[in-house]
Amino acid sequence: MPHLRALVERMQDRPFTLLGLNAYDSEEDYREGAEKHGINWPVIFQGNTPPVAALYRVKGYPTIYVLDENGKIIAKGLRGEDLTKRVEELVTALEAKQ
Repeated sequence: MPHLRALVERMQDRPFTLLGLNAYDSEEDYREGAEKHGINWPVIFQGNTPPVAALYRVKGYPTIYVLDENGKIIAKGLRGEDLTKRVEELVTALEAKQ
């Protein structure tokens, strides 16, 4: 979580969104966890019926997908500096197009 929090802060005011998905927790557990971990990005709470998780075939948590500006999955399972590097490349390329 600290790395994701730092990534969100680093990408502030740039064309980037981190979107979380929470499924199978109770709403109370989800809210407590979000506060405990200082989550600073939007999270979809889905309870026990996770249609977004089904759509993207999420089989376990955490699952990380990097999507391009068209919503196409272009990377899976990146963590830490590998994730930051890939996001930085994509955001920089998108900014150059604008």
